[in-house]
Amino acid sequence: MPSLGGGTRNLYSRRGIVTKGRKMLQLTMWDTETRIRRDDGINRAVKHANCVDPHWSDSAYDLLVSFLIFHPNPFLTEDVREYAEQHGVPIPPSKRAWGGIVIRAAKEGLIKKIGYRNTTNPKSHATPATEWIRNEDTKTS
Repeated sequence: MPSLGGGTRNLYSRRGIVTKGRKMLQLTMWDTETRIRRDDGINRAVKHANCVDPHWSDSAYDLLVSFLIFHPNPFLTEDVREYAEQHGVPIPPSKRAWGGIVIRAAKEGLIKKIGYRNTTNPKSHATPATEWIRNEDTKTS
């Protein structure tokens, strides 16, 4: 892992490569490690939720599919969490478990990333979060 001293400036300044007017990013060791840690955290959160309620992830995924049928507009994961709480899906021990559900839906082609939008949950302090939309090429019903 690179040190946080003077070396980080060079790490980030050399990440981009310009080709034919388009900027392409190279994955660095730093990026790879952060993605591994992100995925590990998501997997642990889902596993913990399933230990508390053995069917949590299946219930949450089914709820997300239902959400997509009735909500064709762009959304954040926090919108799905709120919908889930209103429809009786148990709140997982860590809200991070929802990341695993959303990523599963993306990998299965139900949703696609369209950008970022600031969260509205006061505890999130308006942090940018991935904005998703239902993939119209995939049937959800």
